[in-house]
Amino acid sequence: MVVLHRDTTTAASTVTGPRRDVIIAPDKAIEVAVDVHV
Repeated sequence: MVVLHRDTTTAASTVTGPRRDVIIAPDKAIEVAVDVHV
């Protein structure tokens, strides 16, 4: 399961899951989450 944590201080999100510490833009959250599952 991919858990998204939004950091409002940096306007970015951290994806926690199989691939950790991935910093992404909020609008890319779904794209990266799919990439993690692939």
